[in-house]
Amino acid sequence: MEPWLKRSIFATILTFCSVFFVGGCSFSVFAKGEPDFTVKVNNGKIDFYRPGYFKGKTRSYLAYVNTINLWDASKVEFKYPLDGQECASYKGRGCQFTGSTTVEMKDLQSGAYVFKLTVREKEFLGFVVIPPREPKAKVAIIYPDFTFQAYNKAGKHNLYSVNKKKAPTRVNFLRPSISNGWYHDPNRMSIEKFLDEELMQLPYDVHSNLTVHQKPETLLNYDLVILFGHDEYWSPEYTQSIRKFLEKGGNLLNLSGNTAWWKTIVVGDELIVDKRPGSENAEGCQGNWYKCEPEEAIIGMSWKYAGYPIARKFKTRNALVKAKPPEELLSLTMNELNGIEIVAPKHKIFNGLDAKINRLGMNNGILSIEFDGLPLTADGLPDYLEAPDLPKGIKVLGKAWAYRTEFNHVGIMADFKYNSRSRVLSFGSVGWIIAINKHDSAVKKVTKNAINLLL
Repeated sequence: MEPWLKRSIFATILTFCSVFFVGGCSFSVFAKGEPDFTVKVNNGKIDFYRPGYFKGKTRSYLAYVNTINLWDASKVEFKYPLDGQECASYKGRGCQFTGSTTVEMKDLQSGAYVFKLTVREKEFLGFVVIPPREPKAKVAIIYPDFTFQAYNKAGKHNLYSVNKKKAPTRVNFLRPSISNGWYHDPNRMSIEKFLDEELMQLPYDVHSNLTVHQKPETLLNYDLVILFGHDEYWSPEYTQSIRKFLEKGGNLLNLSGNTAWWKTIVVGDELIVDKRPGSENAEGCQGNWYKCEPEEAIIGMSWKYAGYPIARKFKTRNALVKAKPPEELLSLTMNELNGIEIVAPKHKIFNGLDAKINRLGMNNGILSIEFDGLPLTADGLPDYLEAPDLPKGIKVLGKAWAYRTEFNHVGIMADFKYNSRSRVLSFGSVGWIIAINKHDSAVKKVTKNAINLLL
């Protein structure tokens, strides 16, 4: 490993661990409900894992990178935050936490890492991405860390807990990580273990929203970029990087839902989003991307055309019937409504799939949380009148029923040419990666076929 990389990793880990340790304490404040407290750590331990390879009390993952016991942890003290004051998520460095400790990790490879702090049998998690200085592979995967921070409740606030009508909302990147929902847990939402097991000969580099934002030209060196999970927040720099990558001739595999919904800006250590009504009229166009530069022009679909899974909005069949959905929807079972209907079975991504399979992921959460879609005409073709920014010639490969303000039957799997050299396959559900990690063999097969097709 080059000497510069060792120094870079050392500095990154020091900064992160300083914040991460306090993250354990900030978890306690929510449990105890105390605005000010001090925690002394005894017999602590830190485990370093690659995402998807973590094994803890409530998770079932494999292997780890290293373990460090805190040799004198009884003297480590954390105080949160200032006496008698509530911690504002966007103030100070990492929420004005005081007290920290540092750990030196030498010879770590570039990539993504999960940090687990164990104190008195309690576990606290954190996450960091160390990008390569120079691309080493043809494939790049991008962790949606903007979204991780948007939902992160460290400091009692995130982008969903403050008054959206009065001012732009902001959070600090230096806060400890407290996941708000398992679908923002990098362990459960990682694609790395799948790539390692199913495409063992495929090297890949690891990036995040932030690392691409900081160095947008980095994607130009890859042949394939893979998005996954819940990639909801895009900065202009990040968006432009994706666009230039496609314009240059790169291929994109989108395995994310609710993708590119909010336009965010990064100022120093802060992630800022203007969610006030009318923000799209502000200088530079703020707010939702679809009001500025429609996301469907890049990924072939949008959350505004789809929304939520039927099962998330209607817990029982009776509740669904009372909502008076279309007859076509009522002809399906609740289990069938949880899956993606295959409408182009001869497409190459379905090669090797059992001919009896006509829906994907019904029992494995493929439509969990939220998903994107493209509107369809009565005969199942892309509806360019409703969505004029859809790429021309887009092919619908799979359909699903969604509910936002009304019932929508949308295309959720699509294939299109971004230009004469670039191809995009878009499978627009947060739950796609969930189905992969639940070992749905059909979904894994389709994903593997898609990657091979784009390389």
